[in-house]
Order: sequence, then structure tokens, then C-alpha cells
Amino acid sequence: MKKVQIHKKAEINYIHYGVEGQNRVEKHSYDRKSLHVFRSIDKEFIEEYQCETIEKQTGESETIYMLKQCADGLGDVELATVRSNK
Repeated sequence: MKKVQIHKKAEINYIHYGVEGQNRVEKHSYDRKSLHVFRSIDKEFIEEYQCETIEKQTGESETIYMLKQCADGLGDVELATVRSNK
């Protein structure tokens, strides 16, 4: 997130494991202009899209990372939620 804010190239990969063992991979990259998201499940392409930026929303018990102004009518997309143990 810090690299996006200072317009520096960045890349991160998320791997999610489903209840039945599915392997969902999300590749996020930033090229100094926009964020590019590529998603697949068990190595099968699902979708890809671009967003303008990322925003952190902090609450009392969680922090939400949102991809903002995503193309193709997606609007804002939640990237991740981190819950705190307060």
C-alpha cells in the first residue's frame, strides 16, 4: 500500500484455500498508473480487472483494505479484512 501511495511499482500475491481444498490465487501488481488484479482457482483463469488505487479503512476491531475505482463497473472491491483481538 505504501508503494502505491508514493507511485512506486509493487506486486503481491494472495493464496486462499477453500473449504474443499480449492486453491485461489490473486496476483496484484501496480505499474505507477493503476492496480492490475488477476484471479484464478486451481490454475483456471477466473477474472482480471484494473483499479485506480487502494485505501485503508480502520475501525475499532478491524482494518479493511479496499481497491478503489475499479473498471468494468465494479466500483470499489474489498481486498482484505484484518481483524484485531482488542
